[in-house]
Amino acid sequence: MLLTRLILKRYIFYLSLIGTLIVSNGKVGYTMPNNNYKYKAELDRSFELLEKAFRYDNIDLICEESKNSIKIIKKGGRFLRNIEPFYDWEEIEKVIQKNLEEYC
Repeated sequence: MLLTRLILKRYIFYLSLIGTLIVSNGKVGYTMPNNNYKYKAELDRSFELLEKAFRYDNIDLICEESKNSIKIIKKGGRFLRNIEPFYDWEEIEKVIQKNLEEYC
């Protein structure tokens, strides 16, 4: 029961995070510099794969995409912070790190 609640909370977190990242990309007249767009697009794709992995209980994919998401955040953190300055990127990274501890 506790494990199910934990998974559900993470699933809801990722859904809301993905939705916010996707919606912020659709601003009319808004263009991002190439590097910003590259990292944001990579992270969006990684979060979408994480969402599918959680939906289908694919532990290998959860592990793989959690590693990939952290790598993208570390590599493109400065650019991502410019795009989404109000996101708590450290907290997002901590949540993903918990995936690594639990699923890898």
